[in-house]
Amino acid sequence: MANNRTGNEHISDLEEAREKVIEQRREIAKAMAAGNVRENAEFFATIQEALAAVEHAIQHEQELAPRDLMLGGRRLPPKATAPV
Repeated sequence: MANNRTGNEHISDLEEAREKVIEQRREIAKAMAAGNVRENAEFFATIQEALAAVEHAIQHEQELAPRDLMLGGRRLPPKATAPV
């Protein structure tokens, strides 16, 4: 099955996801500020990890976007690394 989405569409989806995660983080921070630290600390850490993962994915898609344009939407195979 071919993927006809552009890199910009993937980036837009990831940026929307990032905004949703940030909204969740702010809500949890508000609950923590109200004194519910213990109940929310683990979830807050999980949200922070998710945010970092989404931001990493955005950077990766930005790196892929120029290659996608050159290939007409087709992906290059991952770079092979030489054995050390």
